[in-house]
Parts: sequence; structure tokens; C-alpha cells
Amino acid sequence: MIASRKYGFIFIKTMKTAGTSIEMAIGPHCGPEDILSPINPKFDRQRVEAGVYPRNFAPEAVVTAYVDALKRNKPKAAREAMALIRKKGNSASSHARAVSIKAVAGDLWDTAFKFTAERHPYEKAVSLAFHVNRHASRRAREFGEALETVVRSGKRYVGYPWYIVGGQVIVDDFVKHETIQADMQRICERVGLPAIELPRARELERDRKPAREMLTAEQRRIVQETCAPEFELFGWER
Repeated sequence: MIASRKYGFIFIKTMKTAGTSIEMAIGPHCGPEDILSPINPKFDRQRVEAGVYPRNFAPEAVVTAYVDALKRNKPKAAREAMALIRKKGNSASSHARAVSIKAVAGDLWDTAFKFTAERHPYEKAVSLAFHVNRHASRRAREFGEALETVVRSGKRYVGYPWYIVGGQVIVDDFVKHETIQADMQRICERVGLPAIELPRARELERDRKPAREMLTAEQRRIVQETCAPEFELFGWER
């Protein structure tokens, strides 16, 4: 999540939608009063090395502890500080929802141009399964098991609770995964950001079939039900 007083925007980060790439690209242009929530120790260490610091997302002591651990390249201390961040009610994590963003952004919430990123739910579910399987002790031969678990969990590939609140869409624009560069160019022009080239922040699943072909009919039905507001809002192909 980024809340920029300098440019008057708030970026709400959903999951498995290239949100980290967007944060990494926008962060260097933000001002000292802007809110840059932490991503994770790995990517935040990269940001610190480039002179971009997570900031203003929590009470000063918490922010200082986290940034100090990053500067000293102490992953364990950074993870401990991250755990403390998650316990604080007046903080905004990377995937903060509206209520947490309002708590730290204050009156900026009412005036800011708000945008988020979104992607076809099938693609998000499959992408998450690759991520889960890559970080599990068991290997790629169990990908089907990882996919089944992800689909049925109904978590972490759902995006709409971040941008639909009380039945209303609370953002002004969307960055769609399939048109990400063009959409970011439009938004940068809208808020006055310099043109940016999005980095490939996370390793992507390459040379794979479209997600629709990787899901069974039953898995597609579950995803459709789980992400029903997204299919309705964007008219995604079922």
C-alpha cells in the first residue's frame, strides 16, 4: 500500500496482481511524508539499498525498528519487527484494507485518487498455487494438490473486499494485469507521476497454459462463486 500526499493518490494492494511491481516502481518517486507500507524483508531490503525506505505506516518506534533491521541486513530482526507491525492496530501493512489505510492516512483518504490492481480470478488462483508449491517442502509433482488446496481455501486470491465496501466500489481506477503498462501510464498521467517502467518484482510462472485450462470444471465453479463480485464487475470470461 502507498498513500502519497505528494501526488494525492492511494494505491490499495490486492494479492497476486503484480502489486509488488507497482510498489517498487512508484516508491522512488514518493515524498518524505508519504506512506510506504512494508512489503517483506526481501523486497524492502532491495528498496533500502536503492535509498527507498518504508515509512509512516505505523508508530515511529515500530517503523524505526523495522528499517534499522533492514539497514543492518538482519532478516530475523526484520521478521520480528514485521510481526510487531501486524499486531499494531494503528498501522498499515502491505495488503491493508480501507479501514487500516484510513487510520494512518487520515484526511488524505477523503481527497485522494484511489486505484488498485486486479486480474482474472482463475489466473490469481493458479498463480497462488505456483507460489504455494514453490515454497512448500514437497515439489512440483504435487502442483495439482496445491492448486486444489488453494481453490478450496477461498483465500488469498480474492480481491474484491479491498475495493468493494458496503456494496460500493471505493476506488477510482483499476490496473488490469493484462494491460498493466498502459493502465499505469494512464494513472501516472492522472496523478502527475513520471512515466514508469514496471519491474518484474516476483518470479512469474512462465510458459504455462492459460489458467482456465489448468483448472477442472469443479475448480472453476468454486472460483466463480468465491469471486462472484469480481466476475460481475469486470465481466471476466467464465
